[in-house]
Amino acid sequence: MLLRSKRAISPIIAAVLLVVIVVSLGAAVMSLVRNYLTEGEKQVTIEKEAIKCGRDTSIEWVMVNDNYQICNGTHETENDLASLNFMVENTGTTEVLNLQVRVVGDKGIIQNNSVLNDTFTLKPGGVVLVNMSYDPDGVGEFRQVKVVPRINLPGIVEHAYCSDSGITVSAVPNNCTTYQ
Repeated sequence: MLLRSKRAISPIIAAVLLVVIVVSLGAAVMSLVRNYLTEGEKQVTIEKEAIKCGRDTSIEWVMVNDNYQICNGTHETENDLASLNFMVENTGTTEVLNLQVRVVGDKGIIQNNSVLNDTFTLKPGGVVLVNMSYDPDGVGEFRQVKVVPRINLPGIVEHAYCSDSGITVSAVPNNCTTYQ
């Protein structure tokens, strides 16, 4: 007597089902791995751009005869305003879009986030002369002047201030007839 079960799956159908299951699992795993790798690549790109602030961005005061080229004087046309004048050089490898200037005085603090002309960028190796007007009654005697470069970090923020690359000076002469 021959007994045959009608519930059994033929070997060909079993092989086809096995192949379909393996291919489906492989596609799912590949999709997960591809997404993980793509996100990691984007994160590496963003971190690489962020490093530009500390590694590739650098400014320095211009020095002539061992003196910083910075002075404080009266404004050329407005008698009730004063003018902070200084020269800065881009010693880094990144283009500087603008400069943030913060003056701390004994009466107050002033901050100007954009002292360069909007069409001007400070190229690597370039030098710029900045004349910044301010109200002397609001600041008083200078205690500190800090200049911070602003650069472009694609993918992170359009304009980033690189405060670690900023430069500071404490003594600012009050004679702008000639640079000290």
